[in-house]
Amino acid sequence: MGVLPVMTTPEWVPRFAEISGVDYTKPLVRVDRRRLRRAGERPTKERDYLSWPRPDGSTSASPAHDMAYSDRGTPSWTPERWLQHAAEMLELPGEPSDYHFGLQSILAELWRLRFGRPKVYKFIEQVALLNHQLLQARPAIVRLYLSPEEPDRILGVSCYPHLIRLYEREGAIAEATAMVEAWSRLGGNVPKREADRHRLADRLVQLSGDTPQPDVTPQP
Repeated sequence: MGVLPVMTTPEWVPRFAEISGVDYTKPLVRVDRRRLRRAGERPTKERDYLSWPRPDGSTSASPAHDMAYSDRGTPSWTPERWLQHAAEMLELPGEPSDYHFGLQSILAELWRLRFGRPKVYKFIEQVALLNHQLLQARPAIVRLYLSPEEPDRILGVSCYPHLIRLYEREGAIAEATAMVEAWSRLGGNVPKREADRHRLADRLVQLSGDTPQPDVTPQP
C-alpha cells in the first residue's frame, strides 16, 4: 500500500505571517512585497485542490511553491542571499506545506554553508524556529497515513535536529530538550529523537550535580 499524506481541506494564505498560530512579526529580512511578482495572486478552489492562475491556464502550484522549487538559487549564493530568498518566499501566497518544504530546503543550504561563517548559525536558528512554529501550528503537513489500523508516521524534518544540535553545542540543554518535546508532539516513532531525549536527560542530570538513584521499588 502506498504512503499518502493525511488529507485535509486545502488551505492557503496571502503570506506566511497570516497562518494562525505562527508569530512572524519580525521578518528575516525586510522585503518590499509590492515588488514581488505574483504576490497578489489568489487561487480558486477546484474540488479538493487549489488552482492558481497562469497566463496560459492554471496550476496547482502556488507562488510560494514555485519560489521554493522552481526559482531556486545557485551554489554560488551566499548565506545572506539564501536568507533573502526565504524572506521573499514567506511574503508570497501559498499553502502551509509550501512554506515548510521551502524553509526546509533553504535550511539545508544554510547548513551546508555554515563552516567558517559563525553568523550563519544565527540564520539557521531563525529559519529553523519559523519551521518549528509552522509544524506546531499545522502538524498534518508532515504526518503520513497508511491505514486505519496503523498509527500515523511522520516525514523527516530537519529543523528539530538542527536546533537540538545548536542549543546543545551552546550548553542550552533546557532549550534543546524543549525542541525534543516539540518534535515529539508531531507523533510518529523516530529513534533519533528518542536517543536525543535520553542523551539530554543525562546531561541535565550532570549539570544539576545529581546522581540518578537506583529503582528500589519492590517487585511483586
